[in-house]
Amino acid sequence: MGGQCCLYPTPPSIIQGPLWLHINKVAPKCYWSPQLIVTTLKCNHPALYQRLNHGTVHKWMSNEGPKRWSEKMLENVVCQHSLAGSGQVGVLARYPEIVEEITTKLKELRASGVPVNTLIRQSIMLAVIKAKKPEILKHAHFKCSERYVQMFFESQMNWSPRKGTRAATHVLANAQDVLERMFFHFVWLYQWEKILSKVS
Repeated sequence: MGGQCCLYPTPPSIIQGPLWLHINKVAPKCYWSPQLIVTTLKCNHPALYQRLNHGTVHKWMSNEGPKRWSEKMLENVVCQHSLAGSGQVGVLARYPEIVEEITTKLKELRASGVPVNTLIRQSIMLAVIKAKKPEILKHAHFKCSERYVQMFFESQMNWSPRKGTRAATHVLANAQDVLERMFFHFVWLYQWEKILSKVS
């Protein structure tokens, strides 16, 4: 190997994750080449890593010393955070049309200059799911919580909460009421949009 790669010691809690297990296993065998890692993963597990690209894997690596994962990356995996940019969306993976609509609406909203915080993301996700496939909300393993919303956008769109704007430091006293009103507003807009498209 000639010192070209270094297998970073991995805590047991990291190894338990199936996504990370494959990534961490092939990295040293691929000489820590992001492009080779992605090619190998897509070849061996196409369904799991079809959205992964070598630019994303490169961001997970340390820029200092021998080739290895960055400290931040390992901390995220230990804490069971999503792998940013990996495209994994949990239960919604079975509904690509819903994932696509959610991401499209959020991109359009952000492009218009509107600050897209976790509250707005959660409202849009709930509105789209309720309009398209409401039974998902009754799924035993699905809860559109703030944590899931953050993980969804980190994984699917590589978005993350900006520092200093996390909900914990800026939660309104009537946040639940605001969220509910916003949710029904988005549902109404969504239904109205569908009506207009049929008329035109």
